[in-house]
Amino acid sequence: MTQTLSQAGTVPAADLPGDRAAMAAGPQPALICLDDLAGGGALLAHGRAVAAGLSTPITLGHVLENRPHDLAADAARSPLRRERAHAKLVDLGSGAQRPVLLEGRPCDQLLRWIARHRPAFVALYTRAAAHPEVPRRLGHVAATLLAESGTSVLLVPPEIPATARYRRILLPLDGSFGSERAIPMAANLAAAHDAELLLVHVVPAPELTVIGPIERAAIELRERVLARNEHVVRDYLQSIRHRLMCARQPASVHVGHGDARDSLPAIGTKLGADLIILSTLGNGGHGSQGCGHVAAHLAGAARTPVLLVKAQAGDGPVPEPAPAATVPA
Repeated sequence: MTQTLSQAGTVPAADLPGDRAAMAAGPQPALICLDDLAGGGALLAHGRAVAAGLSTPITLGHVLENRPHDLAADAARSPLRRERAHAKLVDLGSGAQRPVLLEGRPCDQLLRWIARHRPAFVALYTRAAAHPEVPRRLGHVAATLLAESGTSVLLVPPEIPATARYRRILLPLDGSFGSERAIPMAANLAAAHDAELLLVHVVPAPELTVIGPIERAAIELRERVLARNEHVVRDYLQSIRHRLMCARQPASVHVGHGDARDSLPAIGTKLGADLIILSTLGNGGHGSQGCGHVAAHLAGAARTPVLLVKAQAGDGPVPEPAPAATVPA
């Protein structure tokens, strides 16, 4: 049975007992939201791989958009469109839970469904799969869900191959409790896929007030501050690495310099990262934000999938990471 949400945001009453029973029975599935039902491609491959690593069931979803200029024709075709979309979701969703078929504006319908069902995470393309050639930035639906959905989001660039093998996972950390919210999920995924965690921090250039030619003492001060900050960062990342190694999770430490928004995508490419995992909020995040500026920029600029783990402003310390079972090859 396909779960259908109308434009008005209603779910048939007969579906409600089953939905509540499913929520009480076990972990909520991850929603893989396909905007192209031709074959699933990279989105389906990475959505399945991440869900398997987290021991999370999946369900496939699709939004049937209505055209404002031709509502009458869309209404007449609606039963046939739903039937064909449902059949395709069932065909693509081998091993998945029942498909979710929504109808209306994608952002509105997805936000309603997410608020109602609280999935483990939502997977979707970074931008429309039909237009992968557009500049590297977040599409409207991806940006809206990241800012407003209140759940973790896996964003997959539409132009990458439809294969998902994780051997090196990039984990940016800025020292905040918020950024450390990504550690347990990253450790579980890395252990399940037998991958190495690449712990990364980008040290910004120290800012000094300069009026006129900069004096030698100011240059020396800036160099001392930079050296001090890098020393603190390395000690911090080594402490995280030690915790991970105690849980038998391989990890390495990497320090970059400059603006994190520009440096992190380049570091990921240089280190050969297959997946990037980070928290939605770090030191730069505020309580009114759904996603910090560094996380949002990285999600749009990265050439690999990015899993953004939902964090809240004021988050406290996270528990020690524990290894997960390995995903069968």
